[in-house]
Amino acid sequence: MDDEFEKLVTTLLTTREHTELGESALLPLLKTIFWTHASYHDRPSRRAVQNCLVALLSESQEHDVLTPFVAALAQEAQKPGIAASNAFNLVEWCSLLTQRLAGTPQWSRFGSQILQSQAAVLEKCLAQPDKHSLSHSATIVTRRGLRKLFSLGPQSKGAIKEAVMMLSAKASQPIMKNAPLLGIIAGVAMRIPGAKAALGEFKGDYFAFYSREVLGSRTSVPAHIAGAFADFFSGFTTVADFEKDLVPALEKGLLRAPEIVLCDILAPLAYSVPKDDSYDLSPVVAKSLLKPILANAKSTNATIRKGAADSLSALLTRAPSAADQVVDEIVGLLKGGKIVNADQRLLHAQVLLQTTISPSKAEQTMASLLSVVSKETNDACLDVETTVLRTCFLACQGKDPAKSVLDAFVKGLSEKKLPTRRIWILRAGEILRSPMQDSQSLGVVTKFSEVALPKLVDTFNEVLSNPLVAAQNGLVVCGYIVATVAPFLQEHTKSSAIKTALSKVSIEKQCLSLEPKPSFLLNPRIYTKLATDDDLRWFACALQSVARRLASLSPAASRSWADAFIYLLLSPTVSYKLAQEVRPALSAVYARHPTPVSKAMADALWQWIVAVESGDKESAAVISKCDEHSLLPVLKAICLSVDKMESLGQAASIGLPSDSATLTADEDHVETHLCSLLVLGQGEVATGSSWIELCLKAGVDPGHLAEKHEDHLLQVIMAATSADQKVSRAERIQKH
Repeated sequence: MDDEFEKLVTTLLTTREHTELGESALLPLLKTIFWTHASYHDRPSRRAVQNCLVALLSESQEHDVLTPFVAALAQEAQKPGIAASNAFNLVEWCSLLTQRLAGTPQWSRFGSQILQSQAAVLEKCLAQPDKHSLSHSATIVTRRGLRKLFSLGPQSKGAIKEAVMMLSAKASQPIMKNAPLLGIIAGVAMRIPGAKAALGEFKGDYFAFYSREVLGSRTSVPAHIAGAFADFFSGFTTVADFEKDLVPALEKGLLRAPEIVLCDILAPLAYSVPKDDSYDLSPVVAKSLLKPILANAKSTNATIRKGAADSLSALLTRAPSAADQVVDEIVGLLKGGKIVNADQRLLHAQVLLQTTISPSKAEQTMASLLSVVSKETNDACLDVETTVLRTCFLACQGKDPAKSVLDAFVKGLSEKKLPTRRIWILRAGEILRSPMQDSQSLGVVTKFSEVALPKLVDTFNEVLSNPLVAAQNGLVVCGYIVATVAPFLQEHTKSSAIKTALSKVSIEKQCLSLEPKPSFLLNPRIYTKLATDDDLRWFACALQSVARRLASLSPAASRSWADAFIYLLLSPTVSYKLAQEVRPALSAVYARHPTPVSKAMADALWQWIVAVESGDKESAAVISKCDEHSLLPVLKAICLSVDKMESLGQAASIGLPSDSATLTADEDHVETHLCSLLVLGQGEVATGSSWIELCLKAGVDPGHLAEKHEDHLLQVIMAATSADQKVSRAERIQKH
C-alpha cells in the first residue's frame, strides 16, 4: 500500500507541473484517501497519504473541494465508536489542515470545523490510558498545528479568540471533551509571548467552562479531562483565581454530586496544579475544602469514602501547610470516638498515614494516638494506626521516646492475642531497622531497643521452640526481625541491656543450622508458607543480614541459604513487586561477600535443577512448584562488573547497611565466577539465558575469557556432562 500511495503522490506532483487538475479529478481522489483512512497504521503509509493531502490542498485553491472534505472529517470525528488508531490519523490530518490553512481566507471558512473535529479525535486518543505513546504523539501533533496558527503575529489574537470562544461556549449538550484541546491551546499560547497576552484575556472563559462542564458534570469525568488544564493553571492563573473561580463550584459539587467530584475530579485537578511555593493551596484547603471532604469520608457509600481519602491525599501534595490542620482534624475525630464504624476509622487512619506529619506535630500526634490504639479492637485499623504511630516516633529525631510510648509497645509486644502482637512486632521491627537506613536515629532507637528487644527475644524463643506453628500464626516474622537487627545492634550499640537481651540469640546455631533439623530461616517447609509481603520482605532482610556468616557455614547450610534466595526470586507465589526488590538485594549481598555467595549460588542452582527433575518433595524447588528453567533472574543478579560490585558493596539494599565485610572482588574473581556459570548460563539449562550476554553484563570479553581460562572451562563442561550427571538437561547439552 505504501508503494501505491507513493505512486499517487508522484502522479499528482507530475500532473501539477503541466496542467491543473479539475474538480472532477480532485473529489474522487479526496474520497479515496478519506474513506481508506482506517488502513493507515504505519508511519510510512501515513506520511504518504499526508503528502497526497498536501498536493491536493495546493490544487484545491481554485476549486471548492475542501467543503465536502472538511464536512466528512467533522462527521467522522464525532462518531462515538471510532478506534484510537483511526482517531490518531484524523488528529494528524486536522493538524495538517491547520498548518496549511492558517493565515489564509480558507481558515476563516473552515477553522471552526477543523478545531471541533480536532477536539473530538484528540480526546479519543487521550482516553486510552494503556496507550501512552499514542496519547503523547497526538498531543505533539496537535501542538504543532496550533503553534503555526498562533505564530501569525497580529492575526494570532483573532485566531486565539475564535478558538477559545468556540470551544468553551455553552452548548445544548455537554462538551467536556473540548477540555484537552483547550488545555493544549493554553500550553502553546503560554510559550509564544504575543499569544500568551492574547489568551490571558480569556481566563474567565476557561474557568466558566471548567466549572460548568467538569465540576458541574452529572456523569463520570475521565482523568484526562479533569486534569486537562495543567498548562492553563501554570501559565495564566494564581491561587486567588483558583479560590475565586473554582472553589465555589467545587463546594456546590461536593454537596450535589460528591461521588463525581471526589472520585473523578479532585485528584486529577490537584495534580494539574503547579507544585511550587507560589501556588500553595493550603489556605484554600484549610478554609473551604477540608471539612466537606472529611464529612464525606464518613459516608455510608464506600466509593465516596475512598474518593474522599484519595482527594485529600492529592490536595495535600499541593497544600503542604495544611497538613498539620488535617492531622489535628483526623486525630480529633479518632480520639473523640466519633467514628464508630471500623471501615471509616480505617479510612481516616489511611489518610493520616499518607499525610506528612511535621516533627513539631509528631510528638503531640503520637500522644493522642496512644489513646486511640489502646482502645482499638479492629486489627486492620490497628495496623494502620500503629504505622502512623511509628512514623511519628521516627519523626521525633533527637528526643527520647516518652514513657507512655514505650509502655504501649511493651504492652503490645506482650499481647496474648497473636494477631495483635504480630502488628506490634512489625512496628517494633520497623523502628529497630531505622538506624540501618539513617544513623541519626540510633540514639533514639537505642532507648527503644532496651525496652522492646527483650520482648521480641521472648517471642523469638517461641518461634524457635515450634517454628511450624509460628509460620501458621504469623509470629515467625519475629524470628526474621531478630535475625535482621541482632547483628547490627550487637556491632553498633554499647548498651548493656541490649547486650544482655541479645546474649540469648545465636545466629549460627539458631538461624543457620541444619542439624538435628533445619532452622526456621532455612526450612523450606516454613518459608514456602509465607503469604504476605511483610513476612517475605523481612525474610529477605534476614537472609541479607546473616550473609556475613556464610564463610563459616557448611556447604549444605550455605546451599540452603542460597535456596531461600532463589525461592524469593523464582516462586510464583511471591509477588512481582517483591521479587523486583529482592533481586538487587541479592546483588548487594554478592557484592559484599563475593566468594562464599558465588559458590553457594552455583551449587544451589545445580541442586535446584536436580531437585525438580528428581521430584524431591522436601526441596524448596518442588514445594514452591517453581519452573526449573526460569533461573535467569538469579543469574543476572549475581553477574556483575567489578565497578558495580564496588558501588553495591558500599550501599544498602532493602534497608540494610553495608556491613563490616571486606570487599574482595576483583577481575580474577569475576572471571572465575563466570567460568563456573558456563553450563548454567546456557539457554538449554536456564531459559532465555546466554553465557556470552552474562559475560558482557559483567564487563568481561567472553572470547578473552575462553582463551585465558580454557582449561577451567573444559573442566566445568566435563563436570556438568559426566556419565554420573543426574540432570537429564545436562545430557542434552552434551549432545549439542
